[in-house]
Amino acid sequence: MAPGRYIFTSDLHLGADCPRDTEAEFIAFLDSLPGDTRALYLLGDVFDFWFEKRSRRCGYDKVLEALRRTAGRGTEVFFLKGNHDWWTLGELEQLGGLTLLQPQPVELTIAGKRFCLAHGDGLGKDSFKERLTQAILKGRVTIFLARWLTPARWLDGLARIWAGSSRRKNIAHPYTFTTDSPLWSYTCQREKEHPADFFVYGHIHSPITMDTPMGGKMYILSDWSSGPSWLEFDGEKMTRCGAGGAVGGDDARPADYKENKPQENNGRAASLHSDAGFSVPLALVRTRSSRGCGDLGGLKLLVDIACELGLGSVNALRVIDSAAGQKATAGCRTPSGTSIAGSGPGFPISPVLADIQAIEQLSPAGKQAGYLAKSSALESETEIDFSKVYNAKMHYLNEIFQQEGGKVLSSDAYHSFWRANRQWLEQYSAYCVLRHKYGTGDSRYWSEPEYERLLEDESFIKEYSADMRFHLYVQFILHRQMEDALAYAAAKGIELDFTDRQGDLPQTMRLKWAQFGAQERRAWCKDALGIDLEPPQQLEGWLAENLLIKRLKDGNDLRNIPLEDLLGITRILPCPAPDAGGGSNQAVLRMPVGLEHILEHKALLEQIRKVIDSSIG
Repeated sequence: MAPGRYIFTSDLHLGADCPRDTEAEFIAFLDSLPGDTRALYLLGDVFDFWFEKRSRRCGYDKVLEALRRTAGRGTEVFFLKGNHDWWTLGELEQLGGLTLLQPQPVELTIAGKRFCLAHGDGLGKDSFKERLTQAILKGRVTIFLARWLTPARWLDGLARIWAGSSRRKNIAHPYTFTTDSPLWSYTCQREKEHPADFFVYGHIHSPITMDTPMGGKMYILSDWSSGPSWLEFDGEKMTRCGAGGAVGGDDARPADYKENKPQENNGRAASLHSDAGFSVPLALVRTRSSRGCGDLGGLKLLVDIACELGLGSVNALRVIDSAAGQKATAGCRTPSGTSIAGSGPGFPISPVLADIQAIEQLSPAGKQAGYLAKSSALESETEIDFSKVYNAKMHYLNEIFQQEGGKVLSSDAYHSFWRANRQWLEQYSAYCVLRHKYGTGDSRYWSEPEYERLLEDESFIKEYSADMRFHLYVQFILHRQMEDALAYAAAKGIELDFTDRQGDLPQTMRLKWAQFGAQERRAWCKDALGIDLEPPQQLEGWLAENLLIKRLKDGNDLRNIPLEDLLGITRILPCPAPDAGGGSNQAVLRMPVGLEHILEHKALLEQIRKVIDSSIG
């Protein structure tokens, strides 16, 4: 093929129940492809369900028309079947002007580089169950019976049930890609027999890039659940692109796409000020779905705020279960946003941060309703009682463990997590058992203070194995939620960190101001504004803004600016108590405004952006 631009995308799942208008985004994406785009490769699951049946219109007329326009402009459009749109029998290709590539994987040469392309479903899985499933779903007999004997409304209904169930399962137990994953094993083996420069897959819905053993690159495409996402190849290198621009690499996305994309995708590029970022105790920040305190679900919203402000990092504080102490966390890695996909951050996460919204629901429905009523009462309080939140969430997690625990702990994903974190995970689970048994995390009050030795005690293991399995399950769920946030941050170009710098919360300007005497306030005010005046008793918004500008210009720990300081240039939020997020059982003040409200407060964001841009830029 001639030099130019080659684009790869997958997993749009058009037709799925989704708050985004993905169909409009896809049409805008197609219409904005630059003139030098030689080929577009659709690597499956473009549709949430596609089945061609006689006497039935397939729908998606606007999408098919946009695909034809793309092909008419000279861009070849290639399609690989996914597990959601496998049942194409010629009509899709004809109506959309597509060229079907099969069988998978597809080997081809683009601009002198060797490519291996596939949707990814089933690759590397060779169990009898997997072969039987593939034979049933994709077999000629099944397709014949479905096409000729099954009413169209039955097919549509079954497809919606199947797709919805699959999505709920993936939300509750997100897939984690590891070096033990079948697709990675398959890639390494195939490279030995059929070397390639690039291996490109979809299906997993996570943006993953890995160097292969023989010098190639493996790319897994992201889905479109958070907006358009694709890979661009310019004949030399690959660039991952998304709704906010290029994600890694030096190439930008199509320059004219911004004009055509839907208006809700108007976030700023993430790393305008990549050397600056904010920090916040995660438990103190509300979301609309939090249950008594901030949780891991808020990490994505914090990343979105950083994107809106053009900052490069978010430091989420008090994420580690610090009450566990050094012995229970021996062997943990340093918390970092650069964790290897699938291995987990490598430290115990505080269970009070569990995002209940992302976990499977309790059955029967009465249990779920009871928990929601209890957690709503906790959320309505202005202070966080960590003890009550912890007890409520652990009760919920235990109920879910009774429903799902056996299946989860027997999964390949769990075993990969366990192997990567075993060094600290078993000691931590033993610690949790005794913390629950004695009602305190202080081992001085236990009969077994040297609890790490209990892992060699068969009687202890026999008595408490079920309890230990529960705590292993909880950490697995928490780490899956963390991995999901890390992948989201990486796709946005934001570094997500969990390091409590120097072991202390960064002190906010408002808190410092409250601690100053009159002379200190006067000196601080003169230092910030260059004028000598009688300072106010309370830190006013105009003064907070000037202090923030001075701090930014001085460049003092720009990656660890308290979120309170950024928001403090207006009176939208009060200052948390000095011990906020300290991990004790005492109640602490929380921010009264939800993270979603901050994102919707365009005037506030614009004001903060101007301060940051004028100070750092």
